[in-house]
Amino acid sequence: MSLDEVFDMYCKGLIVFGPYWDHMLGYWKESLKRPHNVLFLKYEDMKEDGAFHLKTLAKFLEYPFTMEEERNSVIEEIEKLCSFETMKNLEVNKTGMFISNIEKASLFRKAEV
Repeated sequence: MSLDEVFDMYCKGLIVFGPYWDHMLGYWKESLKRPHNVLFLKYEDMKEDGAFHLKTLAKFLEYPFTMEEERNSVIEEIEKLCSFETMKNLEVNKTGMFISNIEKASLFRKAEV
């Protein structure tokens, strides 16, 4: 089964993680009621300015970076560790199956939108 086929099934709610749109709508409604409890991050935004969004995430989790951590390049180091290239090259992501007979390796393609 191709990744495109699994994605279509996911959007239609035909696999374990669906239905996607109902799932997202639930979070959207919750974000309107309790904006301090829901944080939406978009891949495109994180890719464009990872450091800014890491700071946003840390603040949301109530663990903001200290000035010392910022001076010591902790944010940049986390950004590097979480990069597409690093994640793609982790041994755990290279072999084995994910769901619906999808190989883990197929989850990491180009990191482009």
